[in-house]
Amino acid sequence: TKSRLNNMLNNFKGSKIELRCLNGDGEAFDFASEIKTYLDSQLWEISEPMSTIWAGKPKTGVKIVPPKNGMITINVYSQE
Repeated sequence: TKSRLNNMLNNFKGSKIELRCLNGDGEAFDFASEIKTYLDSQLWEISEPMSTIWAGKPKTGVKIVPPKNGMITINVYSQE
């Protein structure tokens, strides 16, 4: 939810955000786009969703990776 996302990012205010989703997963891309629209409205500096390939077992949900060099990464996986 939006309030949960706000709480997770609150400590990193002022950081830039890189948004990634699984290559070829339309649902993950659509959800990443919704996240971008919302965070844009909250005045975060956020990239367009970038297609990525992850190795290993498929993951689900959203993972926020704490900042490295001022950049937060949000990985959006399949919702199944």
